[in-house]
Amino acid sequence: MARSVLKKVNKRKSIRRSSSSRSKLGLGLFALGLVVLLIIIGKLISFIVGLGQPYAPDALPVDKYYSWNGTNTINLAIKSDQIYLVSVNPIDKAATIITVPDKAYLDLPHGFGQWLVSSIYGLGQDEKPPMGAQLLKETLALNLAIPVDGYLIFTEDLSQTPVSEMLDRIRKSPWDSLNLIQQSKTDLSLVELVKLAHVLSSIRSDKVDNLDLQSSEATNWQVLADGSRVLSLKQSVTDQYVMAHMYDNQIEQEGLTVGIYNSTAHPLLAEQAARVITNLGGRVIFTANSQDDLANTLILGKQSWTKQRATQAFRPSCLQRSSSLFFSANQGSCDIISGKLGEAVDLNRADITIILGEDFYTDHSNR
Repeated sequence: MARSVLKKVNKRKSIRRSSSSRSKLGLGLFALGLVVLLIIIGKLISFIVGLGQPYAPDALPVDKYYSWNGTNTINLAIKSDQIYLVSVNPIDKAATIITVPDKAYLDLPHGFGQWLVSSIYGLGQDEKPPMGAQLLKETLALNLAIPVDGYLIFTEDLSQTPVSEMLDRIRKSPWDSLNLIQQSKTDLSLVELVKLAHVLSSIRSDKVDNLDLQSSEATNWQVLADGSRVLSLKQSVTDQYVMAHMYDNQIEQEGLTVGIYNSTAHPLLAEQAARVITNLGGRVIFTANSQDDLANTLILGKQSWTKQRATQAFRPSCLQRSSSLFFSANQGSCDIISGKLGEAVDLNRADITIILGEDFYTDHSNR
C-alpha cells in the first residue's frame, strides 16, 4: 500500500515537473517569437521609411521634406552631356526640356557670384561637404524662377547622353529606366523614381517640347571684362516660356489669390517670390513690405495645393512626413504668427499670404 501511494506521489511530481518544463518552454518560445516579430516589424518599418528617402544622393545624405505625389508637375535638374531643366506634367501627359548651355552666365545662390553653367557642379563639389548637385538645383531655380524638386546626375556612359534620347528609351521600354537609375545619382526616392518612369512611359514624342536657350530669344551674347563671350538670360522672355510650359495645372485650376510680404531689410524679395508663384500659374495680387523683421518664412491661408506648393518652394522644412510615404503641409509653429507681425500684415487681402523671412534671403538670393 505504501509503495502504491509513493508511486502516485512520484507520478504527480513528475507530471508537475513535466508541466512546468512545458510551460517554461512555451514561455521561452513565445518570448523568442515576440523578439523575432519585433525584428521583422522593425526591418519592415525601416524598409518602408527607406522607400521615401533619397535613393542615391550625389554627396552626403540630404534632407527630404516632401515627396512627389506622381500627379502634379515635377521639375528636375539633370546633368548628362549638358545641363537641363526637365518638367514633367502627368495631367497633360507632357514634358518640357530646357537645355541650359555651358556658356550661360548665371547668378548663383549663397554668395557664390556669377559663373558659367559648365563650372557650377564642380564649384559645388569643391565645397566641404560637397554640394554640386544641390548648387546646380538651386541655381536653376533662382534663374528660371521655378521650384526644382530634385536632381539626376548621370554617370558612366550616360554622362554623354542627351536627355531627349533617354526619354525615348524610357517610352519604348519602361524597364530601361532601371539601367538609367543604376547610372545616376539622385535625391529622388525609389517610390518617386518608379512614378516618374511610369509617367514618362505614357508621354508621346509629340508631347515633348524642347528649348535650347542658346538658340532661342531667351539669351543674348555679352562680352565680359576679360574679353570672354558668355550668354546672359533675358528674364522676361524666359519667364514667358516657363509660364507657358511649366505651369502647375492644379494651381491654375484653384485660381486662389496670393499676397506676398517682404519681412526683411533686403529689397525686392517679394518680387522675386512673385515670379515663382506666377510662373507656376498662380495669381499674385500684391507685393508689399512689412516693417518687422522675420527670421523664418510663413505661408498662411486656405489649405490647398497652392499653399502646399508655395511651402515646398519657400520653406520645405515646414513639411513633415506622414506614415503613408507622402508628406503634409504646414505643421506646428509654421502656421503661428506673432501678435506684432499680425498687426503689420493684412491676412484678409488674399487667399494665401506669404511672409518672407531672412531664411528666404539666405537660401534664394544671389547675394
